[in-house]
Amino acid sequence: MRHLEQLGSLVLSLPLALAVIFPCRRSLEELDPPLELQRLWMFCLCGGMFAFFAQTTAFFPILPVYLTQRWGSEAPVGLVVGAMAAGVLMWRPLIGVALDWWGRKPLLCLGLVVAVLIQPLYLLAPSPQWLIPVRILHGLAQAGVATASQTFLADLVVPEKRTAMMGYLAMANTLGFAFGPWLGTRLYQAGGFQAFILGLLWLLILGILLSVPLPWLPPPQPEHLSHGRIQSYSGAWSTLLCFPIREATFLFLISSLLHGGLTTYLPLLVAETGDFYSLFALGAVVVRWGLGQWGQRVSYRILSTAAFCCSGMALIGIVWQPAWLSGWAILYSFGFGTLFPVLSTIVSLAVPPQQRGRVYSLFLMGFDSGMTLGSAGMGSLLGLVPLSSLFLSWAGLGLGAGWLAFRQFARPLVPAEESSTAAVAAKSS
Repeated sequence: MRHLEQLGSLVLSLPLALAVIFPCRRSLEELDPPLELQRLWMFCLCGGMFAFFAQTTAFFPILPVYLTQRWGSEAPVGLVVGAMAAGVLMWRPLIGVALDWWGRKPLLCLGLVVAVLIQPLYLLAPSPQWLIPVRILHGLAQAGVATASQTFLADLVVPEKRTAMMGYLAMANTLGFAFGPWLGTRLYQAGGFQAFILGLLWLLILGILLSVPLPWLPPPQPEHLSHGRIQSYSGAWSTLLCFPIREATFLFLISSLLHGGLTTYLPLLVAETGDFYSLFALGAVVVRWGLGQWGQRVSYRILSTAAFCCSGMALIGIVWQPAWLSGWAILYSFGFGTLFPVLSTIVSLAVPPQQRGRVYSLFLMGFDSGMTLGSAGMGSLLGLVPLSSLFLSWAGLGLGAGWLAFRQFARPLVPAEESSTAAVAAKSS
């Protein structure tokens, strides 16, 4: 079985090898794609995002159980699970540089192929410590696929349609988040961890096939580079420390810290959790659709405060009444589904266009850092404090973040474009 999986991975990586050897480096203007081809590209990007994140999130309810069943209660569950988020954090800056040097499709394919190659290593690991580098490589795959997909879509879509298309890509991500834990639980119950890994390989095969029709666009033009290197991040760090970017990034880190702790240790607190992940992810899809329709009618202050309150109350409810897990999943989905688009919008409004890419990458690293701290940090305290008490402390942190959002976002948020225009007009007068 192992040899067949390796042979299949090798065969399915041939399209990538052919693309590397015979790249079609034509700009989008030269390609002049018809509407049908543009729709096919959008479908392939969204379908690939769905397949990849379904296999990623399938590990949420299964990996902690697999580690404890195979190696006992001494297995470092938090370190192994959190190593993937650490890998994303480690690789994301390099992925951003590579996207500008090599283009979008090579990094997208690299992430998919790495994900395929590491799947058998989950079965072959002789100890849980061996899985830590495997999870870091899994983080490389996620950083490559997620970042390249979003950048690729921005290249392919005209600005006036970009927000809507980004919404579809985010919904594909969240739908994969909903489907993955459900599929992973069923595969594990049907045939154990080997059947689980084999099923995920088929999802990744689908992602590779969907990447084949995507165009091979040339990398960004040399004027986007400075003396052979990407422009410095020093200005981006200065901007990051200004209101409201500072608050949004810190709150995003707290949100991901809560999320990392919940997704890692919920299976050890509650027996049946697969449906929880699917319910709150599907709820997040509905919430994000609603924000797209009516989000401008409610202030960012109220939305972010209510989102943190929902997340904190859901964590309290899981400890207080675990039998109502489905209801807590729906409540948590309001927080999970609201925070990322709201905080992302705050950052995008406050950052000048010439710094938006670098600052936004640092903003996303706040999520990676929080996921790592949420899983590994809670794991380091698990031997000292009962798991239920840790969940309650995480809930208190979420409620405190809600108070901070209510207090700080009471200040007016002035879009960067408006402030720049006002400054120019003041100088002219």
